[in-house]
Amino acid sequence: MGSAVDYGTALSAAIRSLPPKTEGEPVTPPSGGTPPIRIERAGSVERSGKLIRLTNGAAVKIGERNITGETAIIDEANDRVEIAGGARVEGAGDDIQAERISADLRFQRTNLTDARFRLSPSWFEGRVTDDFFVRAGEAQSNERGYFVIAGQCTTCNDGRPHYHIGADRIEIFPSDRIILRGARINILGSTILKLPALTIPLLENSNPRYLPLIGQSRDEGYFIKSRFATPVGSREVVDILADAMSKLGFGIGAEYANNSGTSRVYSLFGNSPSLTASQNYNGKLGGGNLSFDGLFLRNNYAFAPETTTTSLRANYAEGGFNLSGYRTGTSTSGFSSVAESVSLRDRRTWGVGSSRRDQRTRGGRGLITDINLTWNRSQSRGVSSAVESERMDLRFLAQQNLGAVDAELLYERSIPISESRNFNNNRDRTPILSFKSDGDRLGWFPASTGLRFDIQGSLGEWRDPVRQRPISRFFLDSGISGSRRVGALSTSYQTRLQQGIYSDDTAQYVLRSDIRSSYQFGTQSSLNLTYRYLKPVGFTPIQADRTGRADSLSLDASYQIDPRTSLGVQTGYDFYSGFRGVTPWQQVGIRAEYLAPPGLTARLFIDYDTFSSVWNQGRLDAIIQQGDLRLTLGTRYDARRSVWGGVNAIVEGFRAGQITAAALFDYNGYTKQLDSQQWQLIYDLHCAEMVFEFSDSRVGFRSGRQVGLFLRIKALPGGSPFGQGTRGQSLIGLGG
Repeated sequence: MGSAVDYGTALSAAIRSLPPKTEGEPVTPPSGGTPPIRIERAGSVERSGKLIRLTNGAAVKIGERNITGETAIIDEANDRVEIAGGARVEGAGDDIQAERISADLRFQRTNLTDARFRLSPSWFEGRVTDDFFVRAGEAQSNERGYFVIAGQCTTCNDGRPHYHIGADRIEIFPSDRIILRGARINILGSTILKLPALTIPLLENSNPRYLPLIGQSRDEGYFIKSRFATPVGSREVVDILADAMSKLGFGIGAEYANNSGTSRVYSLFGNSPSLTASQNYNGKLGGGNLSFDGLFLRNNYAFAPETTTTSLRANYAEGGFNLSGYRTGTSTSGFSSVAESVSLRDRRTWGVGSSRRDQRTRGGRGLITDINLTWNRSQSRGVSSAVESERMDLRFLAQQNLGAVDAELLYERSIPISESRNFNNNRDRTPILSFKSDGDRLGWFPASTGLRFDIQGSLGEWRDPVRQRPISRFFLDSGISGSRRVGALSTSYQTRLQQGIYSDDTAQYVLRSDIRSSYQFGTQSSLNLTYRYLKPVGFTPIQADRTGRADSLSLDASYQIDPRTSLGVQTGYDFYSGFRGVTPWQQVGIRAEYLAPPGLTARLFIDYDTFSSVWNQGRLDAIIQQGDLRLTLGTRYDARRSVWGGVNAIVEGFRAGQITAAALFDYNGYTKQLDSQQWQLIYDLHCAEMVFEFSDSRVGFRSGRQVGLFLRIKALPGGSPFGQGTRGQSLIGLGG
């Protein structure tokens, strides 16, 4: 528990300089920001060398914590403190009662005897939603958590708890799990179940769920799926997976996770046996970081039936050095394929020292080199054909800051190693030398003027994708941009000129311009105009230099009628389309919002198709709330077909006595049926709740029904599939 650890740390720092003092006199804390300590009360104070004894009722205050007990002994020589006789710690969220509290400050370890303490949700880093109460014959705490011998725990705050779990040993790790060895589950005063070990995972997102799942799907039939956490060793835990499916048979597996990664194996026994194994790892190796992911699938009914799939990816990074690779393979009865790759990258900075002062004084003008070497191989074999490709990709980049300009040299090439029918080296650049700068660095347009100018020129050899031959290219790219605000009107602009000249006697220049203006009237009302112009002139054989054409104006206006209501409209006018005889007006969108939370929130959007001269579709989303009752509604109206395309409704917070209900409906107006529906009923049992869940998905992957009925402790993470589909996808996409 964080309270005991904080208490011991604060007390240790203050006690070291504690001389005999009279009541109420503050003790000056040592350096390091330790909270001040005051001896609030003591019947008598005795000092013998490094030993300080407070008797006949001792009270000490450290920061916001009040610590009381019949006696207190402070051993400065061994950095230990002991409080006995009804010891208690209160304040700063702590609530500890014990017959004896002994703190070893040197090793940051605290021992409690005959103790009762409360662990708050903040101590668990929000992994539980209510206080966690513990009684212990003996307990020890350190930076890892609590270790209890002969104890019991509960989340019930009733004077006589409705339930508790007793155990020979309890291990509490705040951000991980609670492990109870020799567990005894007691409900209403009777022990109903004894287990050699019980693990309670403290999952941040309650996924996966440690609750049985019962249902029916098209590919699995009727099923029961369960997951159990089983401790192995002192702290390690393995999840056991056990499933039964009427169509596929029995499945069993195991999953192990720690800070470095997760290992998982699952096998299905039945008419169509399958095996799934995966491993991922991320940890330190030497001075760098190693990560890899492995996957093996054989006849996986959900993802790849009658197929064997393997995948392995690994990466090692240390500073600017990176080595990575992958191998994937797929095999069926008549086809197999393999893809492999190994990549080596090294990035270095030359001529600049590693110290911050050196980098600051030299302006970071060192030579930067980045080399990447990649080997790729792919192979596929069918019944009567085989295709294989192997190549080496080389990329070298050098960058140098020359003060007024930046210089860059790029060499990129793909080299075939074996014959390939589809070898593509269109990205070859062998090489390209470029220089770039801006008006501020050149002294032409200082930054203080608000006008920004940048220019970049390059000369190099590219690849003609049509004639499959090298082609030389000179390219110049320059631009001017700026912004200005006058009262409520703000304007920003950017204009660019790009010129390309090629060795095959072709040339092209491109004009680009973007102008944006916004006029603000009122706090939430505005008129926004955007003009975009793009025009290429000439011809280029380089695919990367080719561009389209644009000449359009767009408008977006918003008007705040009152603090709750607003209207908006958006459209555009394409001058280039009008020149070609096509309808120049773009789609018109009209929106309205009414925001009066928490009672009512509504958003309406409709759009008009100017090309077809018809209303296209409308959408209405609304949230209506009355107390705890909340209705979320989303609708989509297809004006072209005159049909409600989709209606999505969620009802939450309906209460009747001890019962809370929630429901979700997703109606498809085209098929005139419910695509999915979910129900959840919760019966409140004070510290626990009885939960009934029903889900029916009629469309999509793995459609079917699921039913769950279980008893869960409210304060512990349990999760809920409400609002999710069979694969965890959200069903709360309002209006379909």
